[in-house]
Amino acid sequence: MSITAQVEHAENIARGLKALAKVQQQEIEKKSCGYRYVTLSNRTRVLVECDSNGNPTKRGQRQINSLKGCLV
Repeated sequence: MSITAQVEHAENIARGLKALAKVQQQEIEKKSCGYRYVTLSNRTRVLVECDSNGNPTKRGQRQINSLKGCLV
């Protein structure tokens, strides 16, 4: 493997790690604002907006319905 390919590979890994950290931070912020995971199938979970009782809001229900249509 050439030096330039190794450098490019290392840069891609660094970008990926930075993106992962950003997404994890967004997930923490959403969970603190009332979002929770809803399981759609045995392989699919989605983070949706919920009310104070833990039920999906209208926006959260729209997200669930749109994703259920893709799973069929």
